[in-house]
Amino acid sequence: MKNIYLILVGILLFITGCSTTYKVTDFSSRDKFYRDFNNFARNKNVKVTFTNDSSFYVDNGAEIVNDTLYYLGIEINSGNKRITVSDIKELNYTSNDYKSASILLKNGESYRAKEIKMGKDSIEFAFTNEVITQNKVTSINNIQKISYKNRWLGVIPGSIAGTLLGFVIGVATISPSTPLAGELQGGTPANFASVPIGTFSGLILGSAFGWFVGFNYTYQFNP
Repeated sequence: MKNIYLILVGILLFITGCSTTYKVTDFSSRDKFYRDFNNFARNKNVKVTFTNDSSFYVDNGAEIVNDTLYYLGIEINSGNKRITVSDIKELNYTSNDYKSASILLKNGESYRAKEIKMGKDSIEFAFTNEVITQNKVTSINNIQKISYKNRWLGVIPGSIAGTLLGFVIGVATISPSTPLAGELQGGTPANFASVPIGTFSGLILGSAFGWFVGFNYTYQFNP
């Protein structure tokens, strides 16, 4: 029985430790590999591992430009601004008192405006904007891999494996001498409670373990 438990635990570890690895050789060109990575890594918390095995985490995503890795940051800009009404392309109020709005100018600039004051042919407001910044890290030649862990995706295989594991353990704990359900005479159906209890416990524990392990996506740059 002990060997069965060890095998089932091994299966659980294997299933919940799933991952996907992308390599340059999987794409028709290096540029397409970089483009796929840029689309994937935007706004994600990724782990960058260098060729010397040191690593660090990037919170707001990363991208590759001209064989150089950049991590993306957010810079907060705030202040007051006055613009002419004729420069506004879109103005959408976000409050009933018309004191805050999202403003898009004809030149492409956008603002989240508050404390709006309307004039005859101009508008004055306070604003706070988030600007995406690029911060150079290093050449791709110094990067071994960049990975991202999706914890919630790991819940799916973890819950499935945990449920199966809990069910098998629940069945295994039923005494061999217990009569079949149709033959119960002495009030022994309590012996069978271990099956639903084990199944439910396996579902909860497997889901938690799957979330902890997660599903890993890895872009391999240099072996």
